[in-house]
Amino acid sequence: ASGGGSTPDPLTSQFEFHRSLSRMLASVVSGHLAHITSNKKVLDETTRDSRCFSNFLRLLVDMLHHPSGRIAMEQLQLWTNLFRDPQITNKKYRILRPFAAELVTCYTDQMVRLRWEDVEEQTHPYSSLMEASFDDEEEYDNWWVEYRSKATQFFKYLGNCEPQISSQVLSTRVQSLIANHGNGEPRDHLEPSNQQLTQSSEAVRQMEGVVHPMENILCGLPPWALTQPAGETPGTRSQIRAETTAALAQMAQAIVNWNPTYLWLKMRRAQLLEGLKYIWKHDQSTLLQGIDSLLGYIRVQDEWGGGGREPDGTTSLSMETVGLRKRSSTALVSVAKLVPQHLVPWLSQLSDAARSVLSVNDLAPSNRMHLYEFLSCVATAVDDPSQRANFIENVLSDALNNLQSAETLEAISSVDGFLAMTGVTMAGQNPASVTDTATVKETSNRFSRIFSAYNQLLSVGRRCHEATKKRPGGGLPMSLISPEQLSTMDENQNFPDEGPISIRDLSINDPFVHLWPRILPPLIKLLDAMMKMWRPEQQAILLQNPVQRYALAISDDDAYLSK
Repeated sequence: ASGGGSTPDPLTSQFEFHRSLSRMLASVVSGHLAHITSNKKVLDETTRDSRCFSNFLRLLVDMLHHPSGRIAMEQLQLWTNLFRDPQITNKKYRILRPFAAELVTCYTDQMVRLRWEDVEEQTHPYSSLMEASFDDEEEYDNWWVEYRSKATQFFKYLGNCEPQISSQVLSTRVQSLIANHGNGEPRDHLEPSNQQLTQSSEAVRQMEGVVHPMENILCGLPPWALTQPAGETPGTRSQIRAETTAALAQMAQAIVNWNPTYLWLKMRRAQLLEGLKYIWKHDQSTLLQGIDSLLGYIRVQDEWGGGGREPDGTTSLSMETVGLRKRSSTALVSVAKLVPQHLVPWLSQLSDAARSVLSVNDLAPSNRMHLYEFLSCVATAVDDPSQRANFIENVLSDALNNLQSAETLEAISSVDGFLAMTGVTMAGQNPASVTDTATVKETSNRFSRIFSAYNQLLSVGRRCHEATKKRPGGGLPMSLISPEQLSTMDENQNFPDEGPISIRDLSINDPFVHLWPRILPPLIKLLDAMMKMWRPEQQAILLQNPVQRYALAISDDDAYLSK
């Protein structure tokens, strides 16, 4: 039925009834969960009570095919509760299994964001129904965010209870999307300036709709469905595992082999690659290809264009390219945090590839920080403490050398040096410098060089500390115990409260510790200069100048009241 006509179609005119009915039916089941779990006849497929309950669930599932997402939303919490209950999902009872595939499909369909302009222009096949479901685009966007949030647990529990079915449905959908939209088909809603796909394009929206279900289903899969537990006897689980891993392997291969040309499709592929980390934890056959693709996206050239020209004549990257690079670098860190042990054999090659990406001139500081985090995450999985510490020091060599450079030491040695480095001194002497392109760029670059180094140290140190806490002793080894003995220590054993601790002993678990003697001296000098800037004798100077006053973030009114 079309919603564009003057007479409301049956779906539109009966929308409120369907919504109320869906809510009421879901409430009936939710209110009787205790009875369902206590009365085993309801769950036993051979009984009449079970068949009646199954028919009731069939009615609920049939209503999920309604085009309006409001109908599905009314039942979302019910299905989450059903799949979360261990008694209902017990392997003895399979009352929910016949509906699993439809549930994945229906709730994934609603993840595809609605193009509201189609509703306003009456080109959507259910325009009047969508207008009856949502007052305006803002209300739809708010509903979509809430739906996405609530569906997270649903997909996880569904994947945990029915790994075989959810994996097969997910794999089929992803492969179908790549086949039908992998090259941008139907190439609608293009950007006029470059003929690139946009966020409103059908291919981009369809790919976006599968990212969230895929990540959460894969996250919820039970370990036994991907890897055979030790001592498991042959049985039903073996068949489920074989079919699950086969479906996931096909999906992973399809995503890795997919090579889209449009920028927004590359963005969606980066999101899908990040979701594959849950598969790579058990099957590493496509891991290196995925990592290589993400590294390539971090250094991708600006295919969008129109990023604008800076006052000094250089061309800035478009926001779309910046977004792709950022999405890819965060995905890289996310993968390395989950499967660092599987990347250790290729640590040298990964380091060379990362350094090649770091050599790109227009790489953003956040991308550089994420690359350092990526390498540090992999390095923390190295077994040998000495190699681990040496690699971390090598990764951070540029940042450490930057902090110990003559430029940095001069800038942090005194308040005058710090104010000169940040351009505050020049602004007082020559107010026109704050608008001079060359001066602003030079000052910004100098500031970025110093504080980007601290950001890199912070991110790598945090990753090392997280990995350290997972080692025996929580990162505090006994000073007189060798690394060989440390590996057999009780995980609850802590370091003694008294006595000296050598950096060498601490470095056995935390490869970042031995760098503190090089980090602390310049850090203390920087903090000292920044704190001294707030002393009355310094404030008296800065407050007198209307331009320098902003270094203290003090308004004209506050400056007047301080007299």
